[in-house]
Amino acid sequence: MTERKIALYDIDKTSYEGLLIKDFVKYQVLTGTLKQETLDEINNEENLYKANEKKYEEMAQDMLAHWARGLEGKKASTVESEANKFFKTPEGNKFFPFVQESIDLLRSTHDTYFITAEPQFIANEVSQIHHSTESLSTIFEINKDGVLTGKITSSLAKRADKGNRVKELMQNHVYRQSFAVGDSDGDIEMLKAVEYPICVNPNDKLIEEAVKNKWEIKKPEEITIFIKSKLH
Repeated sequence: MTERKIALYDIDKTSYEGLLIKDFVKYQVLTGTLKQETLDEINNEENLYKANEKKYEEMAQDMLAHWARGLEGKKASTVESEANKFFKTPEGNKFFPFVQESIDLLRSTHDTYFITAEPQFIANEVSQIHHSTESLSTIFEINKDGVLTGKITSSLAKRADKGNRVKELMQNHVYRQSFAVGDSDGDIEMLKAVEYPICVNPNDKLIEEAVKNKWEIKKPEEITIFIKSKLH
């Protein structure tokens, strides 16, 4: 049996225009699921990163920790339902067109994965919206009663952890015509793993890596055209 090809997509600032964690947490503050304090903590982490007081990976991990603690005691089913509703709002519908275009283009030959530091209820919903093969994400712990514990079981905030999961995927997929799209240094290991790494909205550290490795730096509207050009 011929092994399938693969395409990998980060979510924040790659597939989605903005930082999804912030937008969804704002929504959860409005619904009353989260307190304003959680949003303030997450905003503070972003400010520390922008002030060069934290690395990207540290910011992402600490944002997730604040979010998980804020959700302690909430039913997982409630949060899953909120995610479904959020993505039907204008704020939640900020995915770049290339995401669905490219997934539709690749469907017959490639398995498509969203690989993200976002927790499972976000990643699963994004995967369903775009009809991707699957998603790999951070996991917020849920107890036997279906309640969030405030703890993180596993995280994909660190590039090494994301890279290890990608290596596992690549063992069951062919390298030829493999694609990955990312925006930050947290995606470097994922981008290294494929034949065609694509950088979109890259931060400074990813730009450095892209220039060094001669990776593609594309605008969102250029990505489907680029992928199509590599399928011949």
